[in-house]
Amino acid sequence: MQEPHYIEARVLGNLKRVEQKWPGGRLVLNSIEMALFNQLADRRVRRGCLLLSQGEVVITDRLHAHILCCLMEIPHVVMDNSYGKISNFRKTWGTGNNGLCIEAREFPEAITKAQMLLKELREMRFASLTSTPKSLKKT
Repeated sequence: MQEPHYIEARVLGNLKRVEQKWPGGRLVLNSIEMALFNQLADRRVRRGCLLLSQGEVVITDRLHAHILCCLMEIPHVVMDNSYGKISNFRKTWGTGNNGLCIEAREFPEAITKAQMLLKELREMRFASLTSTPKSLKKT
């Protein structure tokens, strides 16, 4: 899902033109640029969360998708890149050790593991729906 970079480019282009006409206003322009980048970052995170939350299980090779899945407790399968970016992050910060993250080497393996994870999650949901809550059990 690509975002429209033309908006960012247009705003930055307009800021550059203002800077050329008003060289002393760099401090004001810096704060405008920071506000713009903060808004763009917020929008990107919201869009990423929305995208990731649309499925029951995610397959990703992106570090930031792994981080968001961990934060949102979304079950996911990660495929690492050639230099171990995701596995190094997982080892350093201990992410995905709650049973919601599984590693795979290749895409076919990731699909198989995602299907397995999805089946387990659905079985757990079904079991919780069909069991009697402790508060209603006779003692």
